[in-house]
Amino acid sequence: WDEIIELAAIKCINGVPSAEYNTLLHIDARLDPFIVSLTGITDDMLANSPRLSEKIEEFVDFIGSDVVIGNNVSFDVNFIYDACLRYLGSPVTNDYINTVRFANKLLPGLPSKRLTCICDSLGISTVGAHRALCDCKLTNQVYQQFVSSISDRDAFVSQFSKKKRSKS
Repeated sequence: WDEIIELAAIKCINGVPSAEYNTLLHIDARLDPFIVSLTGITDDMLANSPRLSEKIEEFVDFIGSDVVIGNNVSFDVNFIYDACLRYLGSPVTNDYINTVRFANKLLPGLPSKRLTCICDSLGISTVGAHRALCDCKLTNQVYQQFVSSISDRDAFVSQFSKKKRSKS
Protein backbone atom coordinates (compact mmCIF):
# COMPACT_ATOMS: atom_id res chain seq x y z
CA TRP A 1 0.00 0.00 0.00
CA ASP A 2 3.01 2.31 0.11
CA GLU A 3 3.50 4.74 -2.74
CA ILE A 4 6.52 6.38 -4.31
CA ILE A 5 6.72 10.01 -3.19
CA GLU A 6 10.08 10.89 -4.71
CA LEU A 7 12.04 9.56 -7.69
CA ALA A 8 15.72 10.28 -8.13
CA ALA A 9 18.75 8.92 -9.92
CA ILE A 10 22.19 10.10 -10.89
CA LYS A 11 24.19 9.02 -13.90
CA CYS A 12 27.88 8.57 -13.30
CA ILE A 13 30.85 8.35 -15.60
CA ASN A 14 33.78 6.65 -13.86
CA GLY A 15 32.07 7.30 -10.54
CA VAL A 16 31.61 11.03 -11.16
CA PRO A 17 28.00 12.27 -11.36
CA SER A 18 27.22 13.62 -14.84
CA ALA A 19 23.42 14.04 -14.74
CA GLU A 20 20.62 14.03 -12.16
CA TYR A 21 16.93 13.21 -12.15
CA ASN A 22 14.73 14.21 -9.21
CA THR A 23 11.03 14.81 -8.73
CA LEU A 24 8.51 14.73 -5.91
CA LEU A 25 5.27 12.89 -6.65
CA HIS A 26 1.68 13.63 -5.69
CA ILE A 27 -0.19 10.91 -3.81
CA ASP A 28 -3.82 10.87 -2.69
CA ALA A 29 -3.14 9.74 0.87
CA ARG A 30 -1.68 11.82 3.67
CA LEU A 31 1.91 11.08 4.58
CA ASP A 32 2.63 9.08 7.68
CA PRO A 33 4.17 11.32 10.37
CA PHE A 34 7.17 8.97 10.51
CA ILE A 35 7.88 9.58 6.80
CA VAL A 36 7.53 13.34 7.26
CA SER A 37 9.98 13.20 10.18
CA LEU A 38 12.42 10.93 8.33
CA THR A 39 12.47 12.72 4.97
CA GLY A 40 11.28 16.23 5.68
CA ILE A 41 8.80 15.81 2.83
CA THR A 42 5.35 17.18 3.70
CA ASP A 43 1.87 16.85 2.23
CA ASP A 44 2.13 20.48 1.11
CA MET A 45 5.30 19.70 -0.84
CA LEU A 46 3.51 16.91 -2.72
CA ALA A 47 0.22 18.74 -3.26
CA ASN A 48 1.11 20.30 -6.63
CA SER A 49 3.62 17.69 -7.74
CA PRO A 50 3.02 15.44 -10.74
CA ARG A 51 1.69 11.93 -10.31
CA LEU A 52 3.86 8.84 -10.76
CA SER A 53 1.86 7.97 -13.89
CA GLU A 54 3.08 11.25 -15.42
CA LYS A 55 6.76 10.74 -14.54
CA ILE A 56 7.58 7.04 -14.66
CA GLU A 57 8.32 6.96 -18.41
CA GLU A 58 10.62 9.99 -18.09
CA PHE A 59 12.42 8.30 -15.19
CA VAL A 60 12.84 5.03 -17.10
CA ASP A 61 14.15 6.96 -20.10
CA PHE A 62 16.67 8.66 -17.80
CA ILE A 63 18.05 5.40 -16.37
CA GLY A 64 17.96 3.74 -19.79
CA SER A 65 19.63 0.34 -19.72
CA ASP A 66 22.24 1.41 -17.16
CA VAL A 67 23.08 -0.73 -14.16
CA VAL A 68 21.26 0.60 -11.11
CA ILE A 69 23.32 0.81 -7.93
CA GLY A 70 21.59 1.18 -4.60
CA ASN A 71 21.68 0.27 -0.95
CA ASN A 72 19.07 -2.45 -0.38
CA VAL A 73 18.18 -1.65 -3.98
CA SER A 74 15.77 -4.57 -4.47
CA PHE A 75 13.31 -2.68 -2.23
CA ASP A 76 13.38 0.33 -4.57
CA VAL A 77 13.52 -1.69 -7.77
CA ASN A 78 10.36 -3.57 -6.78
CA PHE A 79 8.44 -0.28 -6.57
CA ILE A 80 9.81 0.82 -9.95
CA TYR A 81 9.08 -2.61 -11.46
CA ASP A 82 5.46 -2.44 -10.29
CA ALA A 83 5.05 1.14 -11.51
CA CYS A 84 6.42 0.23 -14.94
CA LEU A 85 4.07 -2.71 -15.23
CA ARG A 86 1.13 -0.60 -14.13
CA TYR A 87 1.72 2.50 -16.23
CA LEU A 88 3.93 1.35 -19.12
CA GLY A 89 2.78 -2.23 -19.56
CA SER A 90 6.25 -3.71 -19.19
CA PRO A 91 8.68 -4.15 -16.32
CA VAL A 92 11.99 -2.41 -15.85
CA THR A 93 14.72 -4.98 -16.55
CA ASN A 94 17.91 -3.18 -15.57
CA ASP A 95 20.63 -5.12 -13.82
CA TYR A 96 21.43 -3.79 -10.39
CA ILE A 97 24.14 -3.86 -7.74
CA ASN A 98 23.22 -3.91 -4.07
CA THR A 99 25.81 -2.15 -1.91
CA VAL A 100 24.49 -4.05 1.12
CA ARG A 101 26.11 -7.16 -0.33
CA PHE A 102 29.43 -5.31 -0.56
CA ALA A 103 28.97 -4.10 3.02
CA ASN A 104 28.33 -7.66 4.23
CA LYS A 105 31.71 -8.69 2.83
CA LEU A 106 33.74 -5.53 3.48
CA LEU A 107 32.20 -4.40 6.79
CA PRO A 108 31.11 -7.70 8.38
CA GLY A 109 31.11 -6.33 11.95
CA LEU A 110 28.83 -3.40 11.16
CA PRO A 111 25.61 -4.08 13.12
CA SER A 112 23.33 -2.40 10.56
CA LYS A 113 23.71 -2.14 6.81
CA ARG A 114 21.42 0.88 6.49
CA LEU A 115 22.90 3.51 4.18
CA THR A 116 23.45 6.02 6.99
CA CYS A 117 25.24 3.41 9.12
CA ILE A 118 27.51 2.42 6.25
CA CYS A 119 28.25 6.09 5.53
CA ASP A 120 29.03 6.77 9.18
CA SER A 121 31.46 3.83 9.25
CA LEU A 122 33.21 5.15 6.13
CA GLY A 123 33.34 8.76 7.35
CA ILE A 124 30.82 10.02 4.77
CA SER A 125 28.60 12.90 5.94
CA THR A 126 24.92 11.95 5.93
CA VAL A 127 23.53 15.50 5.95
CA GLY A 128 20.38 15.41 3.83
CA ALA A 129 20.01 11.62 4.03
CA HIS A 130 16.60 10.07 3.41
CA ARG A 131 15.85 12.33 0.47
CA ALA A 132 16.07 10.39 -2.77
CA LEU A 133 18.68 12.46 -4.60
CA CYS A 134 20.92 12.74 -1.54
CA ASP A 135 20.67 8.98 -0.98
CA CYS A 136 21.72 8.42 -4.61
CA LYS A 137 24.78 10.58 -4.05
CA LEU A 138 25.59 8.87 -0.74
CA THR A 139 25.24 5.45 -2.34
CA ASN A 140 27.63 6.47 -5.12
CA GLN A 141 30.19 7.61 -2.53
CA VAL A 142 29.82 4.31 -0.65
CA TYR A 143 30.12 2.29 -3.85
CA GLN A 144 33.20 4.22 -4.98
CA GLN A 145 34.89 3.69 -1.59
CA PHE A 146 34.04 -0.01 -1.66
CA VAL A 147 35.37 -0.46 -5.20
CA SER A 148 38.57 1.43 -4.45
CA SER A 149 39.20 -0.69 -1.35
CA ILE A 150 39.16 -3.98 -3.27
CA SER A 151 42.67 -5.01 -4.23
CA ASP A 152 41.83 -8.32 -5.91
CA ARG A 153 38.55 -7.77 -7.74
CA ASP A 154 38.37 -11.28 -9.19
CA ALA A 155 38.67 -12.84 -5.74
CA PHE A 156 36.14 -10.41 -4.34
CA VAL A 157 33.60 -11.05 -7.10
CA SER A 158 34.01 -14.81 -6.70
CA GLN A 159 32.71 -14.48 -3.13
CA PHE A 160 29.31 -13.67 -4.61
CA SER A 161 29.14 -16.71 -6.89
CA LYS A 162 26.53 -19.26 -6.03
CA LYS A 163 28.09 -22.43 -4.71
CA LYS A 164 26.95 -25.64 -6.34
CA ARG A 165 25.97 -28.37 -3.97
CA SER A 166 27.60 -31.69 -4.50
CA LYS A 167 25.28 -34.63 -5.01
CA SER A 168 25.64 -37.32 -2.42
